Amino acid sequence: MLLEKLNIDSIRNEWKGKLMNLKITIIIPVFNKEMFIENSIMSVLSQDYENFEVIVIDDSSEDDSYNILKNLQIREKNNKLLLLKNNINKGVSYSRNRGISVATGDYIIFLDADDEISSSQFFNNIARVVSKYNAKYILTTRNYYDKFNRPSLNSISKYLFELEKDTYIVKDKQSTLINGGFPLGGSASAVFSIDLLSDLRFQIDVEKFEDWLFFTPLFFKTDVFYLSNEMIYINYDEKSLSRRKINIGNIAVPEYYTYLDGNKSYNKIRKTFFWMWLNSIISKDLTRIDNLRLLIKFRKGIFENLFFSKVFLKSLVAIIIKLIS
Repeated sequence: MLLEKLNIDSIRNEWKGKLMNLKITIIIPVFNKEMFIENSIMSVLSQDYENFEVIVIDDSSEDDSYNILKNLQIREKNNKLLLLKNNINKGVSYSRNRGISVATGDYIIFLDADDEISSSQFFNNIARVVSKYNAKYILTTRNYYDKFNRPSLNSISKYLFELEKDTYIVKDKQSTLINGGFPLGGSASAVFSIDLLSDLRFQIDVEKFEDWLFFTPLFFKTDVFYLSNEMIYINYDEKSLSRRKINIGNIAVPEYYTYLDGNKSYNKIRKTFFWMWLNSIISKDLTRIDNLRLLIKFRKGIFENLFFSKVFLKSLVAIIIKLIS
């Protein structure tokens, strides 16, 4: 649906009075998050909005996460909290798919087990936007350890149309995606109607950018709304962010790139993603020779994705600095 076809008055009348009938499902996969999981769950249970459910899937944690969850369920005596457990470690994609399979809400939010909803009014504001505008996909902001936001309102403001204070509709999705730093993925970056899903599920055989593979088709499937004042706080977890030993022989172009390459309308997005990804694998932790080997290995993609943009120039400069430092 194009922006100019959006009839706000008729949508408001259609959805008037349906606010509290909207049920929200929060799906939280958990694996070894004993330090964070209680705060994450409590940020959901503390919402002022009443009509929601929390589906937590413990992915066979090796720490005390599952016991914390069971005790939390008993202590809070909250029938909104459903606790599931995978018998063996299946991965985040399997866990999220399992959550989808038992969800009874009208809208779904994925929250990571080490992150928190920053406002007790989060669900109220989601329901407000749905009731006023029949929004099917709502984008929110992630706050990374109080260091930076994604997306930053300043970076995407010219691609938005303001509906009311702190509430926007995206008028240029491609530019919002590129200049917003690909604000896709878990941690409640997106609140979406279950009606959009159809047969779409997370690909369990994809290890990297599996969430972007899931959310990109949803992002382009319907009007996208943006709440600039609603944030998810991303906690710093050294275990999650620590760098594994890099084996350059095993590095391959991600499946997400292949997906973008298969759709001509995603051409600019594909090029932008390639340079972001290439910048991420060229590392100061590698020798200069190994970094050069990576550039040679992906030389075809380098030549295919040359284009002039801020993201390209920033990535290129960052790569050069890594090579000469």
